[in-house]
Amino acid sequence: MTAHKRCTWLVAGLLLCTAATVAQGQSPFLVDSPSHDLQFYSPVEFDFDNRPTGRDNGYFFRYDKLSWAATGERVAVGNPDVQVFSEIIIPDALAESFSATSGPLTSADLVYPIINGLQDVAPTAEFAWGERYELGHFGGGGDYGWLVSILDGPDVRSSNTFGNGPEQSGFGSIHVNFATPDNFLLGFRNYWGGGVLAGDFGDFVIPTPTLNGPGIVPGNEAPGDFIDDLDGDGIEGFNFIVFDIDGDGMIDAGEIIGIAVDLDDLHMFNVTFDQVSIRNSTETQGIELMRTHRLSNDHKMAKHQGNNLDIAYGVRFLRLRDEFSFSGTSPLLGTMAFTTEAENQLVGPQIRAMWSTQRGRWNFNLDGRCMFAYNVTDADQTGSYGLDNVDDTGAVINPGLVPGGFNRLVSGQPNTFSYGKQFNEFSPTVELRADLSYQLTSAVAARLGYTAIFVDNISRGAAITNYSLPDFGFLEGGKQDIFINGATFGFDVVY
Repeated sequence: MTAHKRCTWLVAGLLLCTAATVAQGQSPFLVDSPSHDLQFYSPVEFDFDNRPTGRDNGYFFRYDKLSWAATGERVAVGNPDVQVFSEIIIPDALAESFSATSGPLTSADLVYPIINGLQDVAPTAEFAWGERYELGHFGGGGDYGWLVSILDGPDVRSSNTFGNGPEQSGFGSIHVNFATPDNFLLGFRNYWGGGVLAGDFGDFVIPTPTLNGPGIVPGNEAPGDFIDDLDGDGIEGFNFIVFDIDGDGMIDAGEIIGIAVDLDDLHMFNVTFDQVSIRNSTETQGIELMRTHRLSNDHKMAKHQGNNLDIAYGVRFLRLRDEFSFSGTSPLLGTMAFTTEAENQLVGPQIRAMWSTQRGRWNFNLDGRCMFAYNVTDADQTGSYGLDNVDDTGAVINPGLVPGGFNRLVSGQPNTFSYGKQFNEFSPTVELRADLSYQLTSAVAARLGYTAIFVDNISRGAAITNYSLPDFGFLEGGKQDIFINGATFGFDVVY
C-alpha cells in the first residue's frame, strides 16, 4: 500500500470515528443539536409512512470502491497513410544475367500491398480498482449544502505481445509502415548467394535463397555470401579494388587501393519486426466542489414525499493520464522502443441534477453531471531505434543500424529522441451515476452502483504517436475520446 493510500484510509477512519448516530441513509440531513451520541448500531426508526425518520442538518461521508474499465478509439500500430509494397525478392535483371527470362511475369507482378499488421491493439478495456471519497454538509433545514468529492481512480493497464521471435527466413513476421524520406529504406541486401559457379567469364553467384538470409549478421557472412548483384552487371554492391603491387601473384592486405560501389544494386526494404510488446496505461484523478440546493416536497401528499430532487453547481478538476509504450526487435532496424504520454488536465464549471427515491430501508439515486472543461494537455515522447539487441550477458543477438552494412540501411543511423508538446482544447465531460443503497442502521447505509464517464476532445498516447523515421514526434492532439465505466460499492455514514 502506497503512502498516499495509507493517508487516505487514515482520513476515512478519522471521519468514521467522529460519526454520530441519527441519520437517514442516503438522505443524510439532521437537525442542529448541541450534542451527538456515537451509536453506529442504533436501529432505524420509521414514521407512519414507513419512511426512516429524518432530520434536516448535518455532515455526511461517503466511500466508494471502484472497479472501472477505460476504453475509446482504438488505433493501429504504424502509419495508415503510407502506401508500401512488398520487397522485390527476384529482380528481373538478376534472372536475365543467367541467360534466363522472368517468363510472362515480372518482378512488379509479384509484389503486393503491405498493411500494418497490428490494426487494433490499444487501448483495450481492462478493469482496475480505485477509490472515491465524498464529504458534505446540509443546513438551512435541508434546503442547501455543499459537497467535496475526491477521485483516486483506477490505473487501467493493458499489454500484449505479438510474434514469436526471429523467423528462419530472416524476415520479421510483423509489418509496421513508417513515413520516411525518399530512399531512406534503401540498402545493400544479401538474400541470395548459396554458392559460386565457375564459367568462362568468371565466377557468378548462384541465385539460391539462403536460410536466414535477411538476418545474416554483418561481418559474419559465410564463404560464398555476397551483396546481391541486382542489376545483373556482374558487380555486387561494393567491391574492394586491389592490385598486385609487389608482383608476387597474391593480393596482400596492403594492396587494397580502393572501394567500388555499385549504387544500382541498392534495394528497398520493408520494415518488419520479430516481436512487439504493446502496453497502455490510463489513470484518472480529480476533485470537485459543489453547492447543492434541495427542492423540498414536504407539502406534497404522503405518497410523493419519498422523492427528492437536488440541483447543484460548482467547479471540477479532472486529470487523465494516458501512456502508450512500444518495444520491439527488427531484423532491419535492430531494437526499437518508445513511450508517448498525454496528460490531460481538465478544469471548468460543472452542473449536477440528482433524483432520489426512498422506500423503507431502500434508496435509489440517479445522478447526472456535466462539466464544460478547458483541457491543457502536456504530451511527452521518449525513445530510440537502431540499437543493438543484447542478451543478459551483453552479447549482441541482433545488431542495430550499421550504415552500409549487409541487410541494413545504406544511410540510416541509430537515433535516440525526446520530444514535448502542448495541446489546448474544449473537452466536455458527462458523468452518470446510478446506485441503490440499503440502510443498515440509523447511521450507516451500504450501497451498490454504476458510474459512466465520457470525455470528448482529449489526447491519447497511442493515437498521437507519429510513426515517422528518422524522427517520431506527434500527430494532432485533442481529437480522441474516452469512455470510463464500471461498478461501485461502498457505504454512507452520517453525523
